[in-house]
Amino acid sequence: MVRASSWIALVLAMVVSGAARAQTLPDDSDKASAQALFDKGRQAMEDGRIAEACESFAESQRLDPALGTRFNLADCYEQLGKLASAWVHYVGTADMALRLGQSDREAFARERARALEPRLSRLEIRVPHPVDGLVVTRNETTIGTAQFDEAVPVDIGEYQLEARAPGYEPYRQTVTVSEEGETVSVTLPELVPLPPPPPPPEPAPGTPTVVVAPPPPRPPPPGGISGQEIAALSVGGAGLIAFGVGSAFGLIAKSKKDESEPRCPSSTQCFADGAELIDQARTAGNVATGLFIAGGVLAVGGLVLWFTAPDPESARVGVTLSPGSAGLVGRW
Repeated sequence: MVRASSWIALVLAMVVSGAARAQTLPDDSDKASAQALFDKGRQAMEDGRIAEACESFAESQRLDPALGTRFNLADCYEQLGKLASAWVHYVGTADMALRLGQSDREAFARERARALEPRLSRLEIRVPHPVDGLVVTRNETTIGTAQFDEAVPVDIGEYQLEARAPGYEPYRQTVTVSEEGETVSVTLPELVPLPPPPPPPEPAPGTPTVVVAPPPPRPPPPGGISGQEIAALSVGGAGLIAFGVGSAFGLIAKSKKDESEPRCPSSTQCFADGAELIDQARTAGNVATGLFIAGGVLAVGGLVLWFTAPDPESARVGVTLSPGSAGLVGRW
């Protein structure tokens, strides 16, 4: 016989639906709503509207879990005929009472749970041919492998079973549990592999075969100029531009200097506008000097790149290895 603790773990996965509650304390609004729903459930119970009462108790318990609410929910499920759900909540009530130190309520809830056990219906799903990736569901709820070949308590009703796995055709079956205390056993058949995909159709006789040619190789640079030679021309051209711009600033500096001379009686004395012209001439001269220097560097760099560019026809590179040394040899 399966122990009660094992039954609880199995039944919780089958009869308790919905997502797990967030582990946060309910706020005042939730508590107020829970109390209102609890009162509504008690009134519905007194009026004989059992299904409506169960819905109110379940929502109240979700909003604000409480010992009395869960016991009333278990009692409601028992009156509704959902004995497995009632059994789960009686056991859950007893566990909650134990944590709260309320031994009388714990004993009463466990007694109610024991009284239901002989009346519980059970469903056993046998899986003699498991395959990789197998998923078995009951009413779209996944059944863990621990429940395979195990008769677990369920509520009376109809269950849609499905078994599926990658590469296999899904198997579906409807099972009905209709009597208190009965055990319904279902054996899932071996899944049928999916047929392999059909091969691509053969070309009709006489149909020309289309061959996609690879793209042609990239042509060499026009005139046989290598990449390094192109870089040399670019760097040298930039140097010439720098020389040209520097010369322009040099002419501006000389023009400002010549224009300032009538306004400067001596090398140390100038009128205000003469001093301003001297400053403009000095600034233009500094710019010209910087550009001349940059132009010279670029021009030299261009010449170095041009004269060191390898000949594609004669370039050879190799590796030499010897004990304790390694090196590169080549011809450019």
